[in-house]
Amino acid sequence: MSARENQRQKLLTRRAALLAGGQAVLGGALAARMYQLQILEKDKYAVMAEENRINVRLLAPPRGKILDRFGVALADNRPNYRVVVVPEQAGNLQGTVDAIGKLIDIGEADHRRLLRDAQRKHPFVPLVVRANLTWQEMARIEVAMPELPGVAIEQGLIRDYPYGTSASHMLGYVAAVSEKELTGDPLLELPDFRIGKNGVEKLQDLHLRGGARTSQVEVNAFARVFC
Repeated sequence: MSARENQRQKLLTRRAALLAGGQAVLGGALAARMYQLQILEKDKYAVMAEENRINVRLLAPPRGKILDRFGVALADNRPNYRVVVVPEQAGNLQGTVDAIGKLIDIGEADHRRLLRDAQRKHPFVPLVVRANLTWQEMARIEVAMPELPGVAIEQGLIRDYPYGTSASHMLGYVAAVSEKELTGDPLLELPDFRIGKNGVEKLQDLHLRGGARTSQVEVNAFARVFC
């Protein structure tokens, strides 16, 4: 073997050794990282995976009843069906609302309120598109639900005064939370949430409002609820 070939052989051997060393270092780094993720930090990532799988949702409590001394309800709640939309799931909020508008009638006041709420509330908070739906309106929306991302039908409660306005001077009334009344409490941002504005409804609002509850639902990778 000539000196030139011998030098070339040494060069190839040196390069092979450097390549093998680099592969060994890379393999060791990958093995160390896998050990860290799968052994040392497995509890941390198990919790994160569970949090991604389970979606915790805030539920508004039913407003407390106002009773007279004989236990007769002066202020109560009755069921109210409404269509809501979650902006971050809908993507194009205006397009989704227009699609809903082809199925049910959405008044100009509801449309303005929806756009106003979308600007002042968190994108994950459901917004009421329209309340007091009839069975026919609910059926039309349910049929089109697969083409309406972020849209759902919810059963809420609306305040009911069995004696009408005869005791309104004492009981007062409830109404939607205004922007200046928002305190950062997520409960106040829930769709169609009402607080006392006058009378007993206002004086005892914190007691009548109650405490929020939560529900856990299983979701997929796109944050959609499993049926």
